[in-house]
Amino acid sequence: MNAQAFDATMIAIAALERAESTDRTAVRDARRKTDYESTRGPLKFDAKGDPTLRTHMVRIENVKETNARK
Repeated sequence: MNAQAFDATMIAIAALERAESTDRTAVRDARRKTDYESTRGPLKFDAKGDPTLRTHMVRIENVKETNARK
């Protein structure tokens, strides 16, 4: 949860700086332009404003970590 909070804060700050305003619509639009290398991987927002972060998934097999997406 700490990583999520950090990423959300950094994205909000970047959106405010990019918008050069505190206007809600301007900040929202600036956030949609986010291309951020988060602590959890690359993060962007789609046209609807939903995050496209692909989280890391791990599967443990025989006491070894494997990529769960394969």
